[in-house]
Amino acid sequence: MAKKELNYDNAFARATNLCVRAEHAPAEINRKLRQWGASAEMAHQVVENLTDSGFIDEKRYAEAFVHDKVCFDYWGRRKIRYTLHCNGIPENLIEDAIAQIDEEEYKENLTALLKNKLRSQTETNPYKLTSGLFRYASSRGFEPDLALPVISQLIVGADDFDYSME
Repeated sequence: MAKKELNYDNAFARATNLCVRAEHAPAEINRKLRQWGASAEMAHQVVENLTDSGFIDEKRYAEAFVHDKVCFDYWGRRKIRYTLHCNGIPENLIEDAIAQIDEEEYKENLTALLKNKLRSQTETNPYKLTSGLFRYASSRGFEPDLALPVISQLIVGADDFDYSME
């Protein structure tokens, strides 16, 4: 069976279908359209029309993305900020969305994440255990000044180390 050529109407319908099911950044839809075989000009036009129609909204996307990553995936602010930046979201919208994070929930997520990781560790040396948990928290996008006090509470002897970057 021959592959159907992607025209504007098909591209718009497929992209609309994606946007109806979940929030997407303009850059994501643009990439998807290009993968489907749309020209750069057509992809730009489809994204522009989807934005004008309200199917794509960068502010709404950023807020939904931040909410989902904090509540369900336990990501830290750094990783969220970086991913939104890679998806072409403007800095002011990223900062506004990140400002809506509930600080208590954020700290509870980090604590739960580190407690869970600690249960799976076999290391007994507090220095190695602390550095491993610190690397894990960093890889999840949590800030060092938030992660270190939580790690110190979880590991006996973790307070004995100087982690200053000076």
